[in-house]
Amino acid sequence: MNIAAIRSIAPRPVPTNGPSHIKLVTASNRDENDRDTATLSGSANDEFQGVQFRPARLAKRQTAAWRGLTGEVVRIVSQDSFESDYQGPCHLLVLYTQASRHRGESVVEGLPRSTLHDFSDKLTFVPAERRFRESQEPRALTRATYFHIDPRSALLEPQAFGEAALAPRLFFDDPVLRQTALKLEALIEAGRSGSRLYAEALATVLVHELLRLNGGAVPAEPPMRGGLAGWQRRSVAQYIEENMSEQISLAELAELARLRASAIRAHSRRRSAKWRGGRRQNIGAASCDRGDRA
Repeated sequence: MNIAAIRSIAPRPVPTNGPSHIKLVTASNRDENDRDTATLSGSANDEFQGVQFRPARLAKRQTAAWRGLTGEVVRIVSQDSFESDYQGPCHLLVLYTQASRHRGESVVEGLPRSTLHDFSDKLTFVPAERRFRESQEPRALTRATYFHIDPRSALLEPQAFGEAALAPRLFFDDPVLRQTALKLEALIEAGRSGSRLYAEALATVLVHELLRLNGGAVPAEPPMRGGLAGWQRRSVAQYIEENMSEQISLAELAELARLRASAIRAHSRRRSAKWRGGRRQNIGAASCDRGDRA
């Protein structure tokens, strides 16, 4: 990263109440931002809608903006039912610090809905322009941090991030990504005492971690020849886990993995054959061991 482009200027908190209009510091307005660090307000073209809550009075926000990334720590101050909604030009990463509900659902466009009751310490990633909505009847006061990441920002070269086709993820866990998000969350809460240089370095790490998860420059796991991609296996496994008591068809799993049912069937056969082969080896080894002891 160009050191001259990330001069150390304290992050600027914005008002914690009211509509979520935030100016995102991007490559196109960085000079303006460096000259005037006292305000986040800008023209209508500089603003975007953050995550919206209904009723709005239940959500208390603490917000900070750095180049290419804006973060909001949101605390729900009542156990009344509420809804949240987002669809915008920025990628959205959600870190749930405390989140449990009696009833409700979470939906990311392109993925099946989830009715998971306790998703504390989980992460959700929503690619730009995809719809994200949640409804909750909370069991505890919800606390979450929302990171809005500009795909066109100067955090990475455009061809490395802006053009990457990032996959949506709902309620996943990645310890490295979560630790980076927690450090950024702490800087948001620190307000003006936080280091801008440190925050933007963490933001760059956050973007690299998202690329890693998506199979970018540093793959999260080695590809399987003739099998499902990592994100497909995770999506299918999570869906099966959440619907264990229901009848699940191959068509549902195929739609989830964006494949034909025949591809899912072939993958299942390969996995089953591999498991049977492993079991035969284990049984054979155990038989030989018994024979040796005899």
